[in-house]
Amino acid sequence: MSDKGRPPVAAAGQDRSFLLLAGCNPAALAAGKLEPDLRRIGLCPEAREPVASLTDIFDGAALAIRFGDHDALAGRAAAAVLQSVLPPQAYPDDGCALACVSVSETAKDRILHSRELFKMAVLLIDLTGAEQLYWSPAGLWSDARQFRAAVAEMLVSGMPPVLHLIAFRPDDATAALRSRGLAHFAGQELALRDGGGLDQRELVRRLARLAIDIMINGSVRAPREFPGMTASERIRVVPGAGDETGTLFVSLIAA
Repeated sequence: MSDKGRPPVAAAGQDRSFLLLAGCNPAALAAGKLEPDLRRIGLCPEAREPVASLTDIFDGAALAIRFGDHDALAGRAAAAVLQSVLPPQAYPDDGCALACVSVSETAKDRILHSRELFKMAVLLIDLTGAEQLYWSPAGLWSDARQFRAAVAEMLVSGMPPVLHLIAFRPDDATAALRSRGLAHFAGQELALRDGGGLDQRELVRRLARLAIDIMINGSVRAPREFPGMTASERIRVVPGAGDETGTLFVSLIAA
């Protein structure tokens, strides 16, 4: 297949977001094995030399692949990127990790493009036998089988697999929960100001629901208040100002 109509490879380096499939079967990534296997499952691989902005992601040449109208690059993950995200000795340094970078993705309609990328990732998980998946915008690791199930649910419900795409972690300075990775989809992160006395599990449920709404409908640019997850709860959101324009502050209020 020719590369007519495919985006230039250099476009992939503009965002720097990537997927890592770790714990792959080494035989699946053996020299000369990956390209014919990708062709067999219909991903139309073409060899490409890595551009300068991607040399620390791929170990050598990458393969341009296509799923439907979505284009990406896939290839062995470079040692540098593995060392930056894996704890020491998490996986043997034998090249059994695959990196995947979207080329089609743009800031506009990013969730739509990402759905195609994640469907492509499911095919790559099945092909390589990957055990773990890393999503760089959130700095988040997922069990590959659980991610696969979440994408299957996405295809039924239309809801993005938010807990595999957005991390919710305590802020070191305030101990309040903050999101990481939502800005990739909507240019905005969440910061919890007042949790209303709920435990962290319940707070994550509420922030995840809010994150899904923002991923689908876009960022919130004015203060709002709306019903919570119980009849006695309200959620108030206030966009940040000044240096925190990319933050949406969240408070849970007892009705």
